[in-house]
Amino acid sequence: MKRFISVLAVSMLLVSCSGKPVARFALSFDIADTNVQQALTLTSMRVVERRVEHLGEELVDKQINTKGSGTTLTLTLKTSEGIKALISELTAPFSMRVMVQTGSGETADISVEGHGSFRETGITEKDLEWVDARKDPVTGKGEVRMDFTADGKEKMKVLFKQVKGKNIGLFVRDRLVSQLHVETDIFPNTILIRDVPSAELAQVFADDMVVGLHVTFTLLP
Repeated sequence: MKRFISVLAVSMLLVSCSGKPVARFALSFDIADTNVQQALTLTSMRVVERRVEHLGEELVDKQINTKGSGTTLTLTLKTSEGIKALISELTAPFSMRVMVQTGSGETADISVEGHGSFRETGITEKDLEWVDARKDPVTGKGEVRMDFTADGKEKMKVLFKQVKGKNIGLFVRDRLVSQLHVETDIFPNTILIRDVPSAELAQVFADDMVVGLHVTFTLLP
């Protein structure tokens, strides 16, 4: 499927009047509230700008159109290679998994060098509702709060009773982004990731998670 998307993206590239490559996306949301959709559109734009910068590219122009029945985003980059890479990133599926670190002799589903092995719990992005960030007023570092759906909270309650004293790993797009030690068998309704190096970095992570959870980028002809 990823190869198909890549080939499709090449064939759907446009060229602006300036000769620069252009890509148009339809943004769809899984939340009906129009105010939330507007906020998600702005968050999506921040995510796009950061990804363009990470790719070492230049965002020549951006246009957001919210008229009519949907939201479209038109992006002009400096090079075709850059915009193809951006299309691949924005249209890639989002995934989040909560996994449990395994001990000696236990069956594992994935191993991470320097961090050990982990097994699936069945808790995924479908069980996550929202992610936000803030600056810890005491330490000045960043914090990320992860709120779960009603079903997700029930799953986390069961998990905490099963894995007290063990570590759980948070995997985003198949990469380990955080480990938490479960000190109690009572789930506190949210997961709080503390001591993020900066509030800015925490916000970057929260933006990426929220967009991954609630926004779908569809490439338009």
